[in-house]
Amino acid sequence: MDNRAYRVLFVGNSITRHSPKSDIGWAHDFGMAASTIENDYVHLFMRMLKCVIPSAEHRIAQCGRWEMNYTNGSEILESYREYTEPKNDLVILRIGENVPTDGMKPEVFLDSYMEMAEFFRNGSAQIIITDLFWPNKVKDNVIREAARRLNCPLVNMNDLGQRDEMMALGLFEHPGVQAHPGDRGMRAIAFRIFERAMSLIWGQV
Repeated sequence: MDNRAYRVLFVGNSITRHSPKSDIGWAHDFGMAASTIENDYVHLFMRMLKCVIPSAEHRIAQCGRWEMNYTNGSEILESYREYTEPKNDLVILRIGENVPTDGMKPEVFLDSYMEMAEFFRNGSAQIIITDLFWPNKVKDNVIREAARRLNCPLVNMNDLGQRDEMMALGLFEHPGVQAHPGDRGMRAIAFRIFERAMSLIWGQV
């Protein structure tokens, strides 16, 4: 690696970053439901990456709005244009849990996901894709097919959201917040993505 900034873009939802929301008892602005910003998966990943690439820096595109409106993807994506310049070196797509399943047509979701991935790739970035923390067969199959078509490494997360110790159970009053990854879950997410990132960055895949 040269000395220029190595740019990482995280494309995600509340697991990646959630602003304060008092009605659900969430008072922070980082990955729900980590105990501190240092313990969410984004910042854990970046600390590890900086040990290898000291110039690494990151941005977060909070794309919950895209999830809920993926059928209007082209219009929604334009609102995220600022995250594509300067160009990113690595894009991590850790998204999909909030995509509505009622009336979903998998082929439409696949087209929208592919469009979203190419938008953030912006021609040259390497991409890592993860499936869902809370497994959903239909959506996970679409995401896996997108990874195959894009020839991108896929990081499996499905087992984490089925294990109580990976969630923040009992640490928050709101059940939706509790279901998010706690510190242990965040570490697992970060380590799994980092392992694939190292292989990708050093050309081992």
